[in-house]
Amino acid sequence: MTPAIPTIYVTGNVNVDLIMGPLGRWPKVGTEIVLPHSETRIGGAAGNTALALQEIGAPHRLIASVGDDIFGAWLKSGFRHADWAVAPCGTTISAGIVDPGGAHLPHVPGPSLGL
Repeated sequence: MTPAIPTIYVTGNVNVDLIMGPLGRWPKVGTEIVLPHSETRIGGAAGNTALALQEIGAPHRLIASVGDDIFGAWLKSGFRHADWAVAPCGTTISAGIVDPGGAHLPHVPGPSLGL
């Protein structure tokens, strides 16, 4: 008799990663620039872990929170096995601006950061 494979429970932050760039140099204060590339990805430690488990077919369950906005709905659609707390606020967004020295990741707070 083969033993049952246990379910892995994943909990933590799930957020939208907005990756933009490349940025040759930072703009002067009060000015704007247009970056040639941008993309949105599912991010956050728990989000990335659950996606990896989903990809390899491991039994798992994600437990996380999102906001009650379009980004929260988009994140929820990316997971097959999840339980969501939906907070009455915006979903957390992490913006990565890629420059020659690396990536800078400011956060827009939301429910995945406990706010």
